[in-house]
Amino acid sequence: MELEVKLRVRDPERAREVIKGLAQFAGEAEEEDVYFNFDCVGGCCRNFAETDEAVRLRRRGDRCFLTYKGPKKVVEGVKGREEIETEVGSCEKLKAFLEKLCLKPVAVVRKKREYWKAKGATITLDYVEGLGYFVEIESEGAGPEELKELASLFPDAEVVEKTYLEMLLESGH
Repeated sequence: MELEVKLRVRDPERAREVIKGLAQFAGEAEEEDVYFNFDCVGGCCRNFAETDEAVRLRRRGDRCFLTYKGPKKVVEGVKGREEIETEVGSCEKLKAFLEKLCLKPVAVVRKKREYWKAKGATITLDYVEGLGYFVEIESEGAGPEELKELASLFPDAEVVEKTYLEMLLESGH
């Protein structure tokens, strides 16, 4: 179960200074997430927008990850969802494989991400193309209260319940 808090930040430099005060830098990456949904042909269809699920193919450098995310649930005031992720070989081959199963790309989310480790959590400072800057605080053992405590250290940030995909689709990007 993935537990996370997402915050929209107006001042990324100020957010970075807060993060530096409580976490250790763990790297940075450019990520491209391709989201898929079924191309409803032949009467067999499952619409992930309706079921609140996601199938994502993530490219991080020369590595590729396939992820399933289940419907969102609120766990003690923190967003949670089942997440199954595995590293795969070729993004291009897996994309072709998924398309053969009638899964079609519906959107691409591109982001630059800084990774930080602190207090049983991974904290990322993200720049998402078309949306702006965000901080994500994801549990690596921390409970909901600890995640909310970390989030409270960003007083000028706004808690965001939606995924980057949902925000991009709503914005028309």
